Amino acid sequence: MTLRTLSLWLLAMAACRSDQPPAEAGVEPVWRDPAPHTERFVSTSAGRLHVLDWGGTGPALILIHGYGDSPHVFDDFVPALGGAFRVVAYARRGHGQSSGAEDYSNAALAADLITVMDSLGIARASLAGWSMGGNEITAAAGLYPDRVDRIIYLDAGYDWSDPALQPAWAEVPVALDPPPEARASLDAYRSWWLTTWMPGV
Repeated sequence: MTLRTLSLWLLAMAACRSDQPPAEAGVEPVWRDPAPHTERFVSTSAGRLHVLDWGGTGPALILIHGYGDSPHVFDDFVPALGGAFRVVAYARRGHGQSSGAEDYSNAALAADLITVMDSLGIARASLAGWSMGGNEITAAAGLYPDRVDRIIYLDAGYDWSDPALQPAWAEVPVALDPPPEARASLDAYRSWWLTTWMPGV
């Protein structure tokens, strides 16, 4: 198993795992967040961002989720860090409980990241981006180098300067956005991921 495959597998399991008992027939389960974090909203020029803060006394580590996901993808991942970092994750614009906006450029998303850091009193942080979150950490490191300690790519190291990359995205066989029926419930969403992007996982 390659490191890339292992990273993807671990993150997929975090997204698809549930500590909730199976739903009774015809009864929609109520999801309760079991992760030990606090929640808050941070105001930006474009709206508000939903922030999860696991605390910790070590250096700051900010986790940025992939396209179409939420910071809850890291709920099972953060405890494995053993409290060695002050860990924060947030939902980017238009994801999870965060507000949508007109501008989704990497510069705007990087500015949102800095606003989150400022609101939490974090002067400098390491950034870990999963999938499309890698674009934001690259932009943040380039635009705000004094605010970024290290950048960590979790299946996210896209070289947008490579002319072969855009055509490769056009060849992806599965849509990035789940259809409405896959958004009807948490179980339907998990099923869509496990039968499209993660078969056999």
